[in-house]
This record gives sequence, structure tokens and C-alpha cells, in this order.
Amino acid sequence: MLEPPIQFTFSEDFTKEYQDLPPNIQSGVLEALKKFKENPRAKSLRLHRLSAIKPPVWKIDVFADRSWQISMRIQGSECALLLVATHKVMDRTY
Repeated sequence: MLEPPIQFTFSEDFTKEYQDLPPNIQSGVLEALKKFKENPRAKSLRLHRLSAIKPPVWKIDVFADRSWQISMRIQGSECALLLVATHKVMDRTY
């Protein structure tokens, strides 16, 4: 699935959503992406595939309470970051 080194690309939606987040959520997002880059299978990230979506969309948790998530498409070593949003918004989106 993932081949190191992992490279991120940012969709317009992701960039816009990120810029509108409060600073503490932005910090959490950066920490989650750093952790993902170091170890995509870190249990705290809860990397999981959304089964009904084609091509596949994957999600990780930003915080342990699962309140915020990041969605992405993964191909080789590239992760296209799609959206950063609350768990509730993610459930409605996907």
C-alpha cells in the first residue's frame, strides 16, 4: 500500500479547511501528518479504508477522541489529502 518516503499533496478543499481551523486543531493536524509519515500504521491514527468508495478513500484520526479526521487517497508513496473535518462531517461526506 505505502512505499516510503511518503509525499503529501493537498487538495483545494483540504487547504481551505485547514486554513479555517483554530490553531490548536491545525497543530493536531500537523502532528497527525508527521506521525503518519513516520509510521502510517501507528495505532493512534486508526488508518482505515472506507469500503464503499471507489477509488478507495482512507481516513486517519487527528486526535485520540476521534473528533477530527483527515481523508486521503493513497497511491504508492503519494497521499493526496482530500479533506480535514470533524468525524460527523466526514460521515456525511463519505
